[in-house]
Amino acid sequence: MSLSLLMGVVFLYYFITRNKENISNKHYKKTLKNLSKYALIIVIGLAIAMLWWFKPIFINHGQTSLNYTEALTVDYNQFSVQFSEIKNLLSQSLIHFNSIAGAIYSLLIITGIVCLFHH
Repeated sequence: MSLSLLMGVVFLYYFITRNKENISNKHYKKTLKNLSKYALIIVIGLAIAMLWWFKPIFINHGQTSLNYTEALTVDYNQFSVQFSEIKNLLSQSLIHFNSIAGAIYSLLIITGIVCLFHH
């Protein structure tokens, strides 16, 4: 839900900065004409979003069930889960030299960690 709202805020910011001159000069017809270019995309996007968000918003009133929350929560009390998460962090971020981009990313992360604790 927050990502959908964030996308709306980013679009609004993008639209206002692109049409700042029309808005400040009170050329509202030009602004509405520019907004109408995006209207179809916005309507289709809202329709698709409502297919997903209708039940959680209007039927469950924004409340998630406890079973849903428990099913998505990882139990970090188990040592095997803790070890697995550390192994994934190391293999996917710090020691990822399978590609050039991964190697550069890994070197930058390692350099950043060294610089963080060096001083």
